[in-house]
Amino acid sequence: TEVLRAEVVPEETAAQWDRGLWPLVSNPVLNEVARAHCEDMIERGYFSHMTPDGLTPEDRVISAGYFAEIVREEMGALAFNSFLDPGEAAKFLMDSLLKDSLTQRLSVEESTLLNERVVEVGIVLCAGGTVIEGIGSLHVYVLCIVTARPTTGWHPVQCGHVCADVNSDGWCEPDECLPGVSLNMLDKGTLAVSNARGAYCFARPGGWWVLEVLGEHYQQSWLPDVDWVDGGVIGKDIILPKVD
Repeated sequence: TEVLRAEVVPEETAAQWDRGLWPLVSNPVLNEVARAHCEDMIERGYFSHMTPDGLTPEDRVISAGYFAEIVREEMGALAFNSFLDPGEAAKFLMDSLLKDSLTQRLSVEESTLLNERVVEVGIVLCAGGTVIEGIGSLHVYVLCIVTARPTTGWHPVQCGHVCADVNSDGWCEPDECLPGVSLNMLDKGTLAVSNARGAYCFARPGGWWVLEVLGEHYQQSWLPDVDWVDGGVIGKDIILPKVD
């Protein structure tokens, strides 16, 4: 979404509004919740956060087995004739939703997509034929984005910054943050890549494992050494040795 944000507004403005936002971690449960809601809306011909059975986004997320402290949902729909490229549809809908979210951040209304509290996301674009009462038959794309923050004691999400300790003070300073750094679970693959502000988030694996960052290895366990804990999110800045 960061690339799309930059296309909607000037880069400097997007960076200012993005301040304080953690990168979102893709979550398979939230992806399934988003997919199921998209398909249900197309099949039953409605467009609403609440299902005809009265289920809210919170109800659907919790019933899927995700224990959430916060749930937010954003949706968009686009009707089309004959054919519309899925990529074009997704970009149009995302641009529209991000513009709405940027407007929300300038008002007293809490933003759904640009929300400092959410750390995980499920996003799905579905297409199909539907019948809307009072309108008739339509071919539509429906985009559903479900964001959430897990509760304490479930599956922790780890967030923080990757920094080079240039001044050797043991702290992560804003001008020491490193963008584009891969955080890897040794011999397993990439967990996250730090964004333009050096920030990262990933769903923390359980048990004993090794975190590898730019050749540095960090032994991990069930009880990690963290800088802060906030509900289901734990914070840890990764401060790399000074490179001469």
